[in-house]
Amino acid sequence: MGKGLVEVGGYPREVADALIFPENRLSVSFEGRGAKWASDLSGVWVVDSSSEAPCGFDAQLAEDTMLSDGTADTFDDLMYLLGYREFQKIDSGEKIGEQFVDDWRDAKNECLKNLEDAQETEDSVVGLGKRKNLYEKTIALMKRYPMIEKRREMQEQGISVIALEGAVDDIKKEIQRQREAEKKGRQGGGGGSSGGGGRGLGGGGMSRPGGRVLEIGGRAQLTMASIDGGATTRPLALELSDGRRWRGHQGERVRVTHTLGGGKGELEGVIVRLERTSVTLEVREAGQLLRKFITSHDLREVERIATAEPLRSAAEERQPSSASPGAVDTQDRKSAPSKSAKQTIFVLPWGRGPGGDAQMVGLGARHDEIEKIAAEADKIGPGQIIILEINSGGGLVTEGDLIDATLNKVRERHRVIAWIHEAISAAAFTALHCNEIYFQRVGTLGAITMFAGKKAIEGAELEAWLEKVGDVCEATSRNRWIGEAMVTNEPELSYDRDEEGNVTWYDTLQGTYDLSDKVQNLAINAQQAEHSKFSQGTADTLPDLLKLLDLSPAEVEISQAGYRIHADWQRLIRQGQEEKTKLLGDFTNPKGLTMRDRLAAQLRAAKEIRKWFDRCRPVMELDGEPIPDSKYWDDVIEEIGREVRQAKDRVS
Repeated sequence: MGKGLVEVGGYPREVADALIFPENRLSVSFEGRGAKWASDLSGVWVVDSSSEAPCGFDAQLAEDTMLSDGTADTFDDLMYLLGYREFQKIDSGEKIGEQFVDDWRDAKNECLKNLEDAQETEDSVVGLGKRKNLYEKTIALMKRYPMIEKRREMQEQGISVIALEGAVDDIKKEIQRQREAEKKGRQGGGGGSSGGGGRGLGGGGMSRPGGRVLEIGGRAQLTMASIDGGATTRPLALELSDGRRWRGHQGERVRVTHTLGGGKGELEGVIVRLERTSVTLEVREAGQLLRKFITSHDLREVERIATAEPLRSAAEERQPSSASPGAVDTQDRKSAPSKSAKQTIFVLPWGRGPGGDAQMVGLGARHDEIEKIAAEADKIGPGQIIILEINSGGGLVTEGDLIDATLNKVRERHRVIAWIHEAISAAAFTALHCNEIYFQRVGTLGAITMFAGKKAIEGAELEAWLEKVGDVCEATSRNRWIGEAMVTNEPELSYDRDEEGNVTWYDTLQGTYDLSDKVQNLAINAQQAEHSKFSQGTADTLPDLLKLLDLSPAEVEISQAGYRIHADWQRLIRQGQEEKTKLLGDFTNPKGLTMRDRLAAQLRAAKEIRKWFDRCRPVMELDGEPIPDSKYWDDVIEEIGREVRQAKDRVS
């Protein structure tokens, strides 16, 4: 490529060879006004006779050998050599060039920072999601500025777009594997030695030949096949950070040296998943079996350990040696769920008013109902499925903050699913907190614009909000660019989808499928969401949604708690709306023949209005025409009460 560039510039091949290859010599002869170059010492002027280093030219040598057209120390001198006595210098070209150099260098530093941050992430679903997003950001920057990939810092570490894309694919598979394992673990429970545990990995029904069931953190999980079962297959090649390859099998016990916090870390464990650009180890820490996911970028060495005995958890080691894999004691068997036990599903219509109309976040859709349905799920135990059927066109930022705090806690205990009819602004912000998102066919989600009064926020406040929404996306393993494109129309968003369905996101319009440009912030529909894998699927009915969740109606029990919580709140809203209208009328037009009677009627109305602030504050503050706050009514009650007492004193 280097020789081609020299030739494209109109310079001879002999010069290109001498500039690139140390062993090439170079000399030149002159014929009239031209120069004749030679790749040996046959010319009258020997330019390079050394074979130890490539040829180099200084300004004087280049001019004397006619390689350059002249020498100029200033811009004015250069223009004179070019034949321009008068000229006007325009700085835009220099500024564009300088800005481009600054931009790509900043992008390179951001790439290095992303890769450093990726090393600090955990191997949980959340941590893997953050690592994937960091890699995807790095890929996008390297594609925008290809020179980053050629830098020494990148090449020395074996960092390339292809390597990172391979790592992202492996991370996606690992996230999916962990989610499926969690789902099956929640649905199955601990199991027994003869097949209990429902649809989970407990019991005797789903372990593979050569595998074993281990008790980990109270849930039965399945290790991969042992080394005896895997050694007969063709070894898989694992790339290391320096480009070398290590070949091995799933089930082998290895010692791995990897990058950790800028230094080196060491792990010893059994390979449970082996890909070209990543490895997942099952390691023992503090008496528990944990899984560690490491990408090729972080892998320095892999050493096979001669003894290939499977790792055992502390619980398994306490069992007698004669116990069969998966055996539990009598007490455990009694506490395990029966095979006929059904998975309880909690559905909360959230924001859906009477007749199915969308309601405001803060009025018909609140954090309070989410907390109540989570409390119902808590009664059964952690790992329940909570479905929020969202239908809201947005609402209050203050309520969004409460929802943020609530769902972050609920998501630690339960699997929270958003089922979208309409989720705009604060409702979309709510949906982004959920582990999974499904759409109804008419569903839309997005436009998370924050307003201060009637004006959209800007400046530092907007930057903070972008950061907040992006962080929520990453916490649920989504690309932060999606949330940012929903907040403001400045970010662009597009994606590519390959034949296998893998999606690559871009914060530019370089992808095949455009979602958001600079004209309008993003609101995504059901078809776009499913195609881009932003959603996990589309379902118009609850049975259809259960199918997407890999559940059949016969396997589940739909709790009525969510519908009851929703109905109670809607009933209170309607009652509050009716009472608010009536009481305001009683207060503004009090009935009574005397002033004392009218004051007494006003006082009764004011006290009832104040009670409704405690019973259903959202209706009093948000529904219909705004009215004064509760503090105002406290003052009114005190003032009218004083007037009533004074009227009594005058009569007496």
